[in-house]
Amino acid sequence: MTATVDPVTDVDLDAYVDDQVDVTRRIEVEAFLSARPEAAARVMSDLRTRDELRVALAGSKGMARPATADAARRLERGLARGRLFGVLQRAAAVAGFVAAGWLANGIIGPM
Repeated sequence: MTATVDPVTDVDLDAYVDDQVDVTRRIEVEAFLSARPEAAARVMSDLRTRDELRVALAGSKGMARPATADAARRLERGLARGRLFGVLQRAAAVAGFVAAGWLANGIIGPM
């Protein structure tokens, strides 16, 4: 086998944890992890956390720790809050444009 041309970065490790890496890159990441136990330990911890979150969000009372279930609920609430904030932000922008057009129409008059 030839040496890897593209070094493994933290982005590659995160993609590996999220199952978003193709087979060739997965082999390169696994070779990288086999030579670096500290990085392998971090990735294994991330894989465990990912799986616990999946179990907690699936509603299973099985193996997830209570702290992980609480973290999953907080994450879900935070994501819902972010969606609501995005909708309100768009509505405020539309209201601002309507107000600016109304004000311009009042100052300049109809065209």
